[in-house]
Amino acid sequence: MISNFVVFSTHPQVLESMIDDYLEKRTLARSEDFRSFRNEFENESAAFIYINTPVLFNSMKTLADVTTRASMENNKDFIVCFRHAGFQLVPNKEGFKTLFAEKFVEPVSKQMAGKSGMTLQGSIELDSAAMESGDEIVEEIEKAPSDADPMELPYIYVKNLNAKFYEEFFEDNTTHFKVDLKGGFKDGSFKEYYPTSKVKMTGQFKRDKHDGTWRLYDETGKLLMKRNYAEGKVTKEKVKD
Repeated sequence: MISNFVVFSTHPQVLESMIDDYLEKRTLARSEDFRSFRNEFENESAAFIYINTPVLFNSMKTLADVTTRASMENNKDFIVCFRHAGFQLVPNKEGFKTLFAEKFVEPVSKQMAGKSGMTLQGSIELDSAAMESGDEIVEEIEKAPSDADPMELPYIYVKNLNAKFYEEFFEDNTTHFKVDLKGGFKDGSFKEYYPTSKVKMTGQFKRDKHDGTWRLYDETGKLLMKRNYAEGKVTKEKVKD
């Protein structure tokens, strides 16, 4: 149970993720962006479906074949620009009233940003009229954190609870990363690679949490960072010069 709700899932990792988000207060109810979008709909309904495309993107990729995954990655900016999408069925005398809404943020390529002398930080929205007039002023929607963790991992969702390992690939089918599994959870060794097949990061998981010593390398094999974990929490970190 979470608060007054009984939550079900066919996968233990989903339940663990939901519990962690609730405890760390990363729920939709605390998101000002979601609350603003939710105002487009009725307060009560028979059915309400909400999609946060940037969050869902990596999960959608795991359901696609190699060709589709490559296409999705190449067109990611044009997929995640539909930030929020919602669908609602509201009962009325004739049956149901259908409501649909989406929030769109115009994508901007790095090439276009470079021509105007701008630095891409997070997601920005350009005014088309301003672009045609040659103006270089943009409205910044979200800022990417300047202290992004260089050892941050992509979200890993395991569909097969009996699988012994999980592996993702680059567009050319070479390994991006591989992690050992136990009962649907990350448990054992983890290794990530650069597109050149050089090792980027190594470490261990224990019961789905970072454990022991993790190492980050550059493409020449030089050690950049070493970090120690215990029960998923950082206990020691050393950055190489």
